[in-house]
Amino acid sequence: MVVVSPTETDHTIKVATRAFTGDITLSVRDEYTKISHTPSATYTSTGSFKNVTFSYSFNEDCWYTLDMRDSNNVPVYRGKVFVTDQTLKKYDVLKDKYTYEGGNDNQFMSL
Repeated sequence: MVVVSPTETDHTIKVATRAFTGDITLSVRDEYTKISHTPSATYTSTGSFKNVTFSYSFNEDCWYTLDMRDSNNVPVYRGKVFVTDQTLKKYDVLKDKYTYEGGNDNQFMSL
């Protein structure tokens, strides 16, 4: 899984790809709307990894699928993308969406 920021439009991710020849086509698919986009991307090799740099405007708290294929339409990478500005160790699904009013001190009345 790759985590990207919604406030940035230029992204560089590091992925382990299968062997490929020729050019690579990157596809970004929104898992909620099922709409795919094909942003232009550049690739550099770092050992057995590829650094993929592309421009795309992601929506916060959404999941996307990355699909990379070579010139023969053979898959070389497929993975998930999650979009958040929160750090993963402190990620909270309800951040800024739920507040606790207090008021209950957990005392019960016996009859």
